[in-house]
Amino acid sequence: MCGIGSISSKYLSANALLREFTDMCYLSYVARRGKHSSGMAWLDAIGGKICTTRELGPPGEACFTSTTLGVQTHSVLGHVRYASCGAVTVRNAHPIFNENEKLALVHNGHIVHHSELRKRLTDRGHKFRTDTDSEVILHIFEDELGSVDQSPKNILKATIHAARACVGQKNFIILFDDDTMAAYSDGTLSMDRQENRIVLASVPTTRSHNWSRLPYGTALVIKKGELLAREFDISVFSIDSECDSGWSK
Repeated sequence: MCGIGSISSKYLSANALLREFTDMCYLSYVARRGKHSSGMAWLDAIGGKICTTRELGPPGEACFTSTTLGVQTHSVLGHVRYASCGAVTVRNAHPIFNENEKLALVHNGHIVHHSELRKRLTDRGHKFRTDTDSEVILHIFEDELGSVDQSPKNILKATIHAARACVGQKNFIILFDDDTMAAYSDGTLSMDRQENRIVLASVPTTRSHNWSRLPYGTALVIKKGELLAREFDISVFSIDSECDSGWSK
């Protein structure tokens, strides 16, 4: 089972946020959830670009500290992979980017009919960077968001739409290149909401007593430590909610 987590902070941090994420998330809880590869992404506040570091094996101290020196950021997310689809390679390690690298995704779970979804997305012109099942979530999300205004309401809609289109377990977090984060809980994602930051994790750490489990079907939009929008997808209780057949529009 993979491990995912993120931190969204109100205050700009020079290295401290990544350092905290490495210590608190990787070395305490995420490292127990996978051994095949690990990675982290953050938005560089100076360059305005999503950056990433990935490696084979469980989180390694040298990789994450050596590549993040001097980084200033509000947002960081990461992943430890236990591969269920796709070879154990750096190419298949998370976080996964979309084509223009303005979105990065981490996913915990498995999408059962990913081959069918991949073919449909490829026919629409999407270019895949990995062999993983997880990447279909990102492209469906991107497809739905399209050229519409990226308001919290529209991001929520695209998040729920991407989840509905997929059969399987779909806990995921997506980072935008403007510090916005979208997240979806399939029942095993928890949130620690503090005054100046919001932390998401597939397994809560023991360093905080503020963790709350996000119910199945919960979608969130977060930016710089603030919860912008939250919605519960009532359709998860529908008999045919496993797959949104309307996605083929």
